[in-house]
Formats: sequence, C-alpha cells, structure tokens
Amino acid sequence: MARNDLTEPQWRALAPHLPSDPTRGQPWSDHRKVINGILWRLRTGAGWREVPARYGPYQTCYDRFVRWGRDGTWQRILQALQAEADARGPSEERAAADCSRSTSCNPEFSPGGSSLPRCGQPSFDKTGISR
Repeated sequence: MARNDLTEPQWRALAPHLPSDPTRGQPWSDHRKVINGILWRLRTGAGWREVPARYGPYQTCYDRFVRWGRDGTWQRILQALQAEADARGPSEERAAADCSRSTSCNPEFSPGGSSLPRCGQPSFDKTGISR
C-alpha cells in the first residue's frame, strides 16, 4: 500500500457502497486498487497514462471513473458517506474544518475587526478587477 492509498478504516467505510459485480460480462477489477489509482491521478494532476502500474491498467481506472460519474455512482457514494457522518454527529475533525470556527474567516479574530469578509461572501476590493 502506498502512502496516500486508502487506509483500512477508509476502505471499510467505502466498500459497502460500491457496486457489486455485473450480472453479465466480466467481474469488476479490484475496486480498492482501481479507486486508489483514480485518487492518485486526481491528487497528482498527472495524465491517465501516468497512473502507476500497481493500480492496474490506466484504462481501467479511467473507464471506472467516467462510468461511475455518468451513472451517478460517485454521487450516491458521497451521499451515503455524508448521511453516515451526519448520523454519527459532530466530531472534532469536522468541527475543526467548520469555517465559522476558523480564525481566518471570523472577523472577531482579525486585527482590523470586520475587515475580513464573512465565509461564503467574496471580497470585492478593486484589486485585480478589470472594467
């Protein structure tokens, strides 16, 4: 397993939501290996042809990524994982990622008082805006 591959707890959370083998045709290649290849490609920004051989043929990674995008599999996985996380309730990790608790977004903590925009609101200073 490479450094940035899915950990065992991540895999246990993800595995139940993956599609089963098709009833016709060949069975899927190992989901974990292929998903790690997809994640490698997304993380590095490299081309599909550069996906390391340890993740299987790059065509398999590409085909699975595109197919699951078209048929809504990625969306269903995301929704299922979000629902499970919501059912567990807040965690320290999620609380730390909450923008409302961030000192970089919260005007109370900025030296200039309310000079920082609130989260989700763009800053409209004139710098970099062409007319």
